[in-house]
Amino acid sequence: MYCPQIADDTFLHFSQRGESYKLRAFNGRLAGKPPWAQKDAPTATDFMHQYRPEITVDVRRERINLKNTERWTDIVADYNRRHGVGA
Repeated sequence: MYCPQIADDTFLHFSQRGESYKLRAFNGRLAGKPPWAQKDAPTATDFMHQYRPEITVDVRRERINLKNTERWTDIVADYNRRHGVGA
């Protein structure tokens, strides 16, 4: 997802299970930060209502383990290029 309120230089990976969620940054200034949830948005619903990502991409079918950070870095870089993010 592209959510410039949090990171205007890269897409973020948003993973959700029920109302629990985590954000991950594989590129940009937040790259390498441990997975996090926004303190002011404790649930996934809160997050979506408060931050309203500008672009969302469904990557569930990618079926790539989140520990494969090199592959996810490449995927995110590709979406950044496609959408002119961080350019």
